[in-house]
Amino acid sequence: MIKSQIIQLTIIILRSRKIRRKLMLAFTLITLFYSFLGAFIIDNLLGSNLLLFSAYWFFALALVLLMVLMALYDILKSKAEITEEAKNQVDKIIEDINRNVVKKNSTDATKSK
Repeated sequence: MIKSQIIQLTIIILRSRKIRRKLMLAFTLITLFYSFLGAFIIDNLLGSNLLLFSAYWFFALALVLLMVLMALYDILKSKAEITEEAKNQVDKIIEDINRNVVKKNSTDATKSK
């Protein structure tokens, strides 16, 4: 039950450009805060324990990689959305041109009779 809800939530997030971008902003701010916290606030604590230091900065690296992957996905998804929108607009323009040509031909045929 929970697994299917998580999958549905993930699909919703990945399909919505607005939600994706807000989530990327949130992860960016969290990563900046997390890095600042580790570098200036709790640096003495991290420096005294190698295991804690490694785990802390490994998680920071994971956050950065997650942001990069989300940005790459957003670029690819946005490119696909823009391409699809452009194709739809071209199809609409072609339909309008065809409709106008047929209309013009029918009015020309009517005038020539």
